[in-house]
Amino acid sequence: MKRSGITILELLVVIGIVSLLLAISVVAVQKARAAATRAECQNNLRQLGIALTQYHDARRQFPPGTGSAETSFPFLNWHARILPFLEQGAFWGRIERTYRWERNFLVQSESIRAVSFPFFVCPAGGRTNADAIDNRPALTYYLGVLGVNATLNNGMLFMDSKVKVSDVPDGRSNTLFAGERPPSPGGEYGWWYAGWGQNKDGAMEAVMGVQEFNRVQLISQRGCQAASFKVNG
Repeated sequence: MKRSGITILELLVVIGIVSLLLAISVVAVQKARAAATRAECQNNLRQLGIALTQYHDARRQFPPGTGSAETSFPFLNWHARILPFLEQGAFWGRIERTYRWERNFLVQSESIRAVSFPFFVCPAGGRTNADAIDNRPALTYYLGVLGVNATLNNGMLFMDSKVKVSDVPDGRSNTLFAGERPPSPGGEYGWWYAGWGQNKDGAMEAVMGVQEFNRVQLISQRGCQAASFKVNG
């Protein structure tokens, strides 16, 4: 007599095979997403590198990591200065006009500080604004390299820096300009990672020294942990 249907054992085998295939598919999808995220983060760094180079071509020097209180744009960091070379010239115009109205860039700039740009955010993190801070300022995942540490200022992007290509003996392709470090997961230090910094007193994490990046237990004087540094590539 011919059998109709399948046995329990055969059913279990089929279920096992399907489960295995699903597990393999999930792993493959996760790897594909991770690869896509990594590629996007790498592309962000590439865009920033190109923008820095174009800034130099136009101004004959790389942008300062940030400006001191005595400059035309006090405490405005390099992220904002390269916006015209990231197809954001109109937004840079808004920044310039705001500084003309208000030198400390505090009240008038609220709508500007909260604007997030995808090329400053690694999709692996996903956080674009500091939710725990008033006006939710935009965050950046990419910090400039100011040198060995915060006192020597012998890197590419530091306070009032005016570095030229001729000042880079190892060549641009062999020199760190910027690296990736995501904002603090808890958000309690979100302001320090804001792309615009805290302009009234200049407290920000727009730039960081190599020694600071590599000290696992380092806590900066403003209480922001500087535990890791990642260069995509």
